[in-house]
Amino acid sequence: MNFLLSILALYYFFLLGRSSLIILNLKMSKTQVIDDFKIFDTKIPIFYPLIGLFVFGNILFIFNFFTPLNSINLKIVLILILFFNLYNFKNILKNTSNLLTLSIFQLIITLSIFNINFQYDAGFYHLNYQNWIKTEKLVVGLSNLHTPFGLSSISDYIASMFWFGNNFALLHLPSIIFLTVLLTFLSFHIFKSNNKFLKNSSILIIFFGILDNFGFNGGLNGFITISGIIKPDLPFAILFYLFTLLFLNGLIKKSFSIYEINFLSLLLFFSFQYRITSIYLFPFLLFTIFNLVRNKEFKLSQLKMQLTYIVLFGLWIVKSFLLTSCLLYPITFTCLNTKWGNNRNAVNFTDESREFNFAFDINQNFLEWFREWIVQNSNSTILKNFVLSFFIILFISYFFSEKLEDQIVLNFVSKCFIVYTILGFLLIWIFGAPSFRFLYGSILFSISCLTLLKKRLNLKNYLNSKYILTILMFASAMLIPRLDSYKSFFDNPLELKVLEVETVRYIEGDGNWVYPEKGDQCWINKKCIPSSVQVEEEKLLSFKAFTK
Repeated sequence: MNFLLSILALYYFFLLGRSSLIILNLKMSKTQVIDDFKIFDTKIPIFYPLIGLFVFGNILFIFNFFTPLNSINLKIVLILILFFNLYNFKNILKNTSNLLTLSIFQLIITLSIFNINFQYDAGFYHLNYQNWIKTEKLVVGLSNLHTPFGLSSISDYIASMFWFGNNFALLHLPSIIFLTVLLTFLSFHIFKSNNKFLKNSSILIIFFGILDNFGFNGGLNGFITISGIIKPDLPFAILFYLFTLLFLNGLIKKSFSIYEINFLSLLLFFSFQYRITSIYLFPFLLFTIFNLVRNKEFKLSQLKMQLTYIVLFGLWIVKSFLLTSCLLYPITFTCLNTKWGNNRNAVNFTDESREFNFAFDINQNFLEWFREWIVQNSNSTILKNFVLSFFIILFISYFFSEKLEDQIVLNFVSKCFIVYTILGFLLIWIFGAPSFRFLYGSILFSISCLTLLKKRLNLKNYLNSKYILTILMFASAMLIPRLDSYKSFFDNPLELKVLEVETVRYIEGDGNWVYPEKGDQCWINKKCIPSSVQVEEEKLLSFKAFTK
């Protein structure tokens, strides 16, 4: 049953992504069949599920300005969009190979659902925030009830539609689909692509994924890890990696098609909706678009799709402002004094988050901070394994490869982008929240850049064998689910995974509010807040509001 539901979810988002592009294609009066499109030497159907997730999440996000997400009309809209797939339906058969590859990886990663569990933040704020948006349209000042509500990402909008009665295991399905798209992308470039940069970077990534399972204390080297239900770390890492990799590929080629620019904008904005960290990459994309227009490679009229992203960005800022009184929460200088808030919540949250994640302070001695940071959690294990894996990958990329005649020379902009992306993220990470789970995407990008050490390399024939690469590809995929997931699967392969929230006892608080008797996890209870707050409920225009 887990496999069936997982495949149905994959096919839904595949068709939603395809129908969304058909609508866009018809609006632009294009005659080319979308299934024939290629972006960055990659067949566009590979990205259909990812595009579908983007469209799905943003439809929900926009609707929530006007209606709760349990609206039946919303669900009808999400189904009706699929009927656009009937347009040029016979061409859907062209996707058989890609859909088969997606399905195989989807089934493999679905094994992880057999032993999935909640991560702490699910009970702390994710599920209760989803409860609010399912039953209420956007609530002004909601973060006054619980500060982390201000962190709401697109993941909460998407996940809110995967509640299955009292069973929350299906909330894991979007993360599975993200991993499936990544693995299919890597597989395509390993076996079918003529793009040597993307091919060899994909090979190094699967090597790195395999090495994640070996090393000090059993492994973990910074490769993407399945943490638990509703962690946005995994989708953000994949979106960040795909954007930086494909953008660098465009810089290397010194050319971008309008479709590639539109897709890069989707990846970057989608990653921003998961975590605002990626906003530091916006200038590079905007600078590139400006140069393309200035050099007359594009006309302004061809950039109509960018207006959609600008509108969505504006709406996302409005959503953040209404929830928190900050344009970009929790960046304190973006906060304004309003009836429902100021920068106090953002300051308190930032201080608590930095302390919890052991962030570096400019007034600290770096070496003293590092000695204390390295003993926190599993930092020492992951760092040692990353360094070990990095040098193994470096060894493979340098000594088991050979230069091609058509070498490339990285131009100044490409070099700047690599340095800016890696060092920029590292600085944000060290000063913000130096936990390795926030670094996955940057680590993958760093590993991919090793393919450029010899300018343009080609793995030697005995490593470039399809048989060896097939084994490595499947090994990398099958090692992503944990061993205990395999054990649970073999114990009962037909079982529907059931994951229910904990039973919580509440105590009466101020007014109509209640508190958890133990700890600070409310789980699913709109009347529950983790601690006492002084708020008033009122109406602002047509919105419910909580003001201080």
